[in-house]
Amino acid sequence: MARSSRERLETIALDKNKLLAIISGMVEGVVAIDKNENIIHLNEAARMILGISPDKDIHRRIWEARDSSEFCQIFSVALNEETEIRKKLKIVTSSTDQNVEVHASPFRDASGELVGVVAVLHDVLNWNVWKPSGRIS
Repeated sequence: MARSSRERLETIALDKNKLLAIISGMVEGVVAIDKNENIIHLNEAARMILGISPDKDIHRRIWEARDSSEFCQIFSVALNEETEIRKKLKIVTSSTDQNVEVHASPFRDASGELVGVVAVLHDVLNWNVWKPSGRIS
C-alpha cells in the first residue's frame, strides 16, 4: 500500500511539473487567482504584459498588483458569477501599451468547490500582424 501511495504521489508531482512547464512556455500570459483574489500563479508572458513581478506580487490581491479596474473586474465577475468572461481591453504599463483579449474561467477542486479563476491573456496585435513564415512538414 505504501508503494502504491508513493507511486501516486510521484505521478501527481510529475503531472504538476509537466503542467507548470507547459504554462511557463506559453506565449500567452496566464494568471491564476484564488477565491480571495490573491495571485497564485503568473507566467513570464503575463508578467511582461501586465508589468508585474512574480517575486513581489505572488500572494497579493490582483487589484493591489495591477492598477486597472477594468482588468481586475474580469476576475471579480468570473469569480462571483462563476462564469467564463471574455473581453478585449488595452493594458498600459510604463513600458508598453498592448491590446489583449482576456479569457477568464473559474476552476474547481476535485469535490467541485470553487477554487479561483485562471485567465489567459492573448496579445491581439501580435496575432493580427503575425504571418506564417513557411510551411512545417
